[in-house]
Amino acid sequence: MLLDDNGYIDGYIQYTMTAAHTPYHIVFMIEEDGQKVFFGGDDAPQLQQMKNRFVAKYDYDGKKCMELRQQWWQQGQAEKWIFLFYHDIKTPVVKPA
Repeated sequence: MLLDDNGYIDGYIQYTMTAAHTPYHIVFMIEEDGQKVFFGGDDAPQLQQMKNRFVAKYDYDGKKCMELRQQWWQQGQAEKWIFLFYHDIKTPVVKPA
């Protein structure tokens, strides 16, 4: 495997293997100048899934996916992350208020 379970790319892109949507699914956090941008890929593909408790049958570990989404949403709201949702036509980018 090219990547370890968790690590950094170029010192500012953090990756974490969640094994939630698929066994080797990875999410990314980009941090620069104090701003964090979170890309959850298929673990967190749409804003609506972040706001509601939703277990998808198509996820490798649906319960874990749901729990991670709740955790990321709460932490991201508190820390004012920018969220990227590539499966969300209405809200592909959510910026803190």
